[in-house]
Amino acid sequence: MSGALIDTYVLGSRKDLFENPSLRLMKIYDYSTAYGVVLGGEARKLRQCFRKYVQSNKEKIFQTIQEQVEFVEVRKKYN
Repeated sequence: MSGALIDTYVLGSRKDLFENPSLRLMKIYDYSTAYGVVLGGEARKLRQCFRKYVQSNKEKIFQTIQEQVEFVEVRKKYN
């Protein structure tokens, strides 16, 4: 048996990749997380610009995420 740890954002945004009936969801790990951007080198100079954009556009950003991600229904298997 093989396994993979998959982020729920990936699962919700690309459900088509997980439609194979031989794939099963075995466990959900519940923890809080945050979205962000990692900047390195010269791009670090843009840090303040990104921060201002995110602060000014939070609603638009979360609306975009909501539009791109589908709800994933989890059914418990009872033995």
